Amino acid sequence: PDAHGLTLLPLLARERSPGYAPDATGAIAGLRLGTTPLDIAQAALESVALRLALIAERMGDLTQIMTSGGALERSPAWTQMFADALDRPLTLLSEGELTARGAALWVRAQATGRTWTELPPTVRGVVEPRPHGAAALRAARERQVQLYQAMMDFNSNIPRSTF
Repeated sequence: PDAHGLTLLPLLARERSPGYAPDATGAIAGLRLGTTPLDIAQAALESVALRLALIAERMGDLTQIMTSGGALERSPAWTQMFADALDRPLTLLSEGELTARGAALWVRAQATGRTWTELPPTVRGVVEPRPHGAAALRAARERQVQLYQAMMDFNSNIPRSTF
């Protein structure tokens, strides 16, 4: 984890969360002659996990983090990055279309008063964070936050075109 020495902001389509900054931009810092495409790919994947960890931290104490989706199912490495970045176990679910399932269970609860816990999702497994991975990505997240601040300061000083 983070052995590439890169710091990447994955804000290519502006920032949706946690700052909702319309002027936010993506960036890569730490490029060297020896940086490989694999280093950049790893930094990009880790950067998404780091942003999610920042959001999760702001949400407070989460009792359990459940995940699903094709990207995580197809990439055990990315799933491990998320567990390390969050420094929390990830409960992997077998359920497809988890958002639709959640919406349907919410409607059911509104109509009947019964909770979703009566129909728990199927658990596929749990991915535990690795201590060395969590420590490395914690340091990477601090660099990412610093780069974010620097980029926001830089972007705020750029004169906007009037045409």
